[in-house]
Amino acid sequence: MTLLLPTSRLLRLVPLALAVACATTSVPVTERCDVEVLDLSPAEGRPGDAVVVTGRPFTTTFDTAAYIAGQRAVVASVDRTDCAACDTCRTRNTCTVCDDCDDCATECTVTCIETMTLEVPPAEAGQADLRIYNAHGESPPAAFSVLGRPDSGTIDSGTSDSGAPDSGIPDTGAPDTATP
Repeated sequence: MTLLLPTSRLLRLVPLALAVACATTSVPVTERCDVEVLDLSPAEGRPGDAVVVTGRPFTTTFDTAAYIAGQRAVVASVDRTDCAACDTCRTRNTCTVCDDCDDCATECTVTCIETMTLEVPPAEAGQADLRIYNAHGESPPAAFSVLGRPDSGTIDSGTSDSGAPDSGIPDTGAPDTATP
């Protein structure tokens, strides 16, 4: 069976077919590699504290995610300091950020400092893994200690000590004087 379309309808479909056939999709290519965490300062903190992570390769706050104990941390900033020589050397030697570019070792591992500042999320106190994800890949877990919430600093509102011998029931007031 042959399907015949009126010529006017067929002519309307030709530009659509040509547009679809000629359409190109541009996809950005990103090199995938391990993100390294070289240092945490400090390596422990309470929820809300700022932590500076030194590592590589870092990108921007827009495409960077950090997790501590599985909780998303706020990435406040991502900075690359003195990295122009590294970037120029990599371009000249056609190295990507994920390549082990021996010709650029000094510029990229000594001179170029990449840091990010993040805020410790509300995670349970204890040892935790810190992981970073960005356009280049993800980091292996880095050890981080989440500290408990700090003491509020307010004075104990319990009743004062009666002075009687201790009954063994915890006192909510000032420390026991143990005098009758």
